[in-house]
Amino acid sequence: MADNYLENQYEKYLQRKAAWEKKKKTGTKAAQSARRKLNACKVEDPRRPEREDL
Repeated sequence: MADNYLENQYEKYLQRKAAWEKKKKTGTKAAQSARRKLNACKVEDPRRPEREDL
Protein backbone atom coordinates (compact mmCIF):
# COMPACT_ATOMS: atom_id res chain seq x y z
CA MET A 1 0.00 0.00 0.00
CA ALA A 2 2.76 2.44 0.87
CA ASP A 3 4.55 1.67 -2.39
CA ASN A 4 1.46 2.55 -4.42
CA TYR A 5 1.02 5.77 -2.51
CA LEU A 6 4.61 6.82 -3.07
CA GLU A 7 4.45 5.89 -6.74
CA ASN A 8 1.26 7.92 -7.19
CA GLN A 9 2.74 10.92 -5.41
CA TYR A 10 5.87 10.74 -7.55
CA GLU A 11 3.81 10.52 -10.75
CA LYS A 12 1.79 13.56 -9.70
CA TYR A 13 5.02 15.40 -8.92
CA LEU A 14 6.42 14.60 -12.37
CA GLN A 15 3.22 15.84 -14.02
CA ARG A 16 3.33 19.12 -12.07
CA LYS A 17 7.00 19.52 -12.88
CA ALA A 18 6.41 18.95 -16.60
CA ALA A 19 3.55 21.46 -16.62
CA TRP A 20 5.71 24.01 -14.79
CA GLU A 21 8.59 23.55 -17.22
CA LYS A 22 6.26 23.88 -20.21
CA LYS A 23 4.75 27.06 -18.77
CA LYS A 24 8.21 28.38 -18.00
CA LYS A 25 9.37 27.84 -21.59
CA THR A 26 6.37 29.49 -23.20
CA GLY A 27 5.47 32.17 -20.67
CA THR A 28 8.66 33.91 -19.61
CA LYS A 29 8.79 36.62 -22.28
CA ALA A 30 5.10 37.42 -22.01
CA ALA A 31 5.28 37.64 -18.23
CA GLN A 32 8.27 39.99 -18.33
CA SER A 33 6.66 42.32 -20.85
CA ALA A 34 3.46 42.40 -18.81
CA ARG A 35 5.43 43.41 -15.71
CA ARG A 36 7.21 46.14 -17.65
CA LYS A 37 3.88 47.51 -18.86
CA LEU A 38 2.55 47.56 -15.30
CA ASN A 39 5.62 49.35 -14.00
CA ALA A 40 5.62 51.84 -16.88
CA CYS A 41 2.07 53.06 -16.25
CA LYS A 42 1.91 52.74 -12.49
CA VAL A 43 -1.01 54.56 -10.91
CA GLU A 44 -0.71 56.29 -7.59
CA ASP A 45 -2.72 54.75 -4.78
CA PRO A 46 -5.57 57.19 -3.95
CA ARG A 47 -5.84 55.78 -0.43
CA ARG A 48 -2.27 56.75 0.40
CA PRO A 49 -1.72 60.52 0.64
CA GLU A 50 1.49 61.99 -0.69
CA ARG A 51 3.93 63.24 1.88
CA GLU A 52 4.53 66.96 1.69
CA ASP A 53 7.19 67.17 4.39
CA LEU A 54 9.90 65.54 2.27
